Amino acid sequence: MKKLLGLLLGGTLLLLVAGCATLTPEQCKTVNPQSQGLLDGRSGRTTENANQIISTCQSNGGLSDVGAFKNAYLKAYQEGLAEYCTPANGERVGLLGEDYLGVCPKETEAPFLKEYLYALKQYNDAHPRPDPYYYDYPRYHFFYNPFFDPYWGGRYYNHHSHFRGFVRGGW
Repeated sequence: MKKLLGLLLGGTLLLLVAGCATLTPEQCKTVNPQSQGLLDGRSGRTTENANQIISTCQSNGGLSDVGAFKNAYLKAYQEGLAEYCTPANGERVGLLGEDYLGVCPKETEAPFLKEYLYALKQYNDAHPRPDPYYYDYPRYHFFYNPFFDPYWGGRYYNHHSHFRGFVRGGW
């Protein structure tokens, strides 16, 4: 029950950190580095979240012992990564189409990536993205646009009158 409560508190804190740029000193004193590290590791996030918490809480004086916070966070983060960096989870993450941020250690990264990339290919095949060459048609002027066409009513046509009759089909 304590573990579940700690994870819930860590998730709430994560939403607060992501939603707000600053934490109050009271919030900084209640940060649980173990639950935050475990949550970040299980989610495959980088340790940037901890760095943001530390820098914010150091600036407003709410974090007393940075070294102890880092050690507790990193220990729990490694535990979370051990759960995240499994081949079964690689398949789950790939099938959901989530990004992999390169957080797995070298010894577990190869089996994780093998399953992740295979599952990600399945996801991309099931959810095709439109080809940007055709999808962005109205935004680019290198398709026909009379304001940019050099021979048909565009800038070049207006500045070079000797082309007017020839281009329009008559002299």
